[in-house]
Amino acid sequence: MVNGVVDIIENKVALILSGKEGTTRHYIPATALQKRIKEGDRVKITAEKLFSLEKKLKLGPVRGQMDKTVIFDEPTTREYAIQLNENLSIIKEKKLSIKDIFPAKRGMGQSTSRRPIKIYFLNVGQGDSIYIKFPNNRNMLIDSADTIQNNETSTYDFLKSKKIRELDAFILTHPHIDHIEGALKIIKDKDIKLRSMFCPEYAHNSDYYNNVMISMIAKANKKVNIGCLNSESAKFIFGDCRFTILSPAPDVSRKSVKKVNNSSIVIKLQLKINNKAFGILFAGDLELDHWDKLISKYGSDLKSNILKVSHHGSKTGTNSKVMDVIQPDEVIISVGKNNMFGHPHKDVITLLQKTGKKVYRTDKNGTIELLLGTNSYKINHQYN
Repeated sequence: MVNGVVDIIENKVALILSGKEGTTRHYIPATALQKRIKEGDRVKITAEKLFSLEKKLKLGPVRGQMDKTVIFDEPTTREYAIQLNENLSIIKEKKLSIKDIFPAKRGMGQSTSRRPIKIYFLNVGQGDSIYIKFPNNRNMLIDSADTIQNNETSTYDFLKSKKIRELDAFILTHPHIDHIEGALKIIKDKDIKLRSMFCPEYAHNSDYYNNVMISMIAKANKKVNIGCLNSESAKFIFGDCRFTILSPAPDVSRKSVKKVNNSSIVIKLQLKINNKAFGILFAGDLELDHWDKLISKYGSDLKSNILKVSHHGSKTGTNSKVMDVIQPDEVIISVGKNNMFGHPHKDVITLLQKTGKKVYRTDKNGTIELLLGTNSYKINHQYN
């Protein structure tokens, strides 16, 4: 069976078909497909039918030669599209709840408080990757990166060094390469079991996400629950940790968001330390115009003790208004040493210093480990 995704790109349908033989992208006019197939649909067709149809119309690729892009001329496209419509089946996907990350039988909603909880802000260079280890070997990975130099490490190498063989939840905050590139090695490694993968709705309509991620899952022959997260997703609890998805809004799509960064999944982790409320805000790459929307919606609920600074310390992701609302005691910036973007921006660093925040940077402090205990917390860094 060959699975695929329909994606509208510049008024053309990118029908991305993936099977064990590889992946092919078919670009045809959007008007050529019947209305029953729309953008974002997951579709399937038997491999035999697909190859037979392409061979009959002399389109290629043929069996064993799927890794290529095929662009059809108008007359051939029309006939091909008609026959595709007759043979494609739309996959009715289960709507995954955020509760699927930690099913009840594996500890979802346990009331027993167990510590420590360890959060690693990995030194992946100019990118993001955060690994959270709960008690009883439950875990979560937020983003992944692969470009390394100097003392940096890839997400994949970190997981292997820690002998991690299973991920309960893998959250890709948005489809930018510096946040998702490392996912490929993780998906392809047969020794790492991946239970659930979540992304914003925008990423599900992303050509890169569908073409690469889904095809890699198919090639690895892995059964992975794939779902979307937005601000209407239910809160979920593990032990005494409460996770809330603050953004994106449910209607986020290519049509409503001009910047991919603003599709970022923003997560707040809440728990109690020494019987007092304690919060950590993971901000993805959210930019200022969408920070304004979050501030209007949540106000003081955004207040957190620790902030993972948005967009690697770019001035498009942090200003005094954002900091006045969040009021963090300490901030963490994931950024590459001497990166070409000039991150973190000097104005952001000046702002943080003026407000007396303790600043940790992966380019200067290496991988940063946050230990959350019952009565206190501690921040360690591994490299200087």
